[in-house]
Amino acid sequence: TALIVTLLGLRFGMRLLGVRQDIPFPGIVYGITAPLVERFYSLFPANERFDYPAAEVASLATAWVIIVVALLAYVAGLLIAHTRRER
Repeated sequence: TALIVTLLGLRFGMRLLGVRQDIPFPGIVYGITAPLVERFYSLFPANERFDYPAAEVASLATAWVIIVVALLAYVAGLLIAHTRRER
């Protein structure tokens, strides 16, 4: 979870600075995070060009959703472990 959220934060920062996707490291980050972020483009549209600075809110929304899902999974695991311990 931390790795994915970190990559999404890097994506947000690079898009904010206008880093192009044809550079090797940013291209890898953009490629890994693209399937996750593209789902939120309908809610938070972004400029299609990577060489212009843009605040890509979709990457931040994706990071928050991943954090919330991870926390819910953690709490569910705690509840399951607690109910098994009581038996």
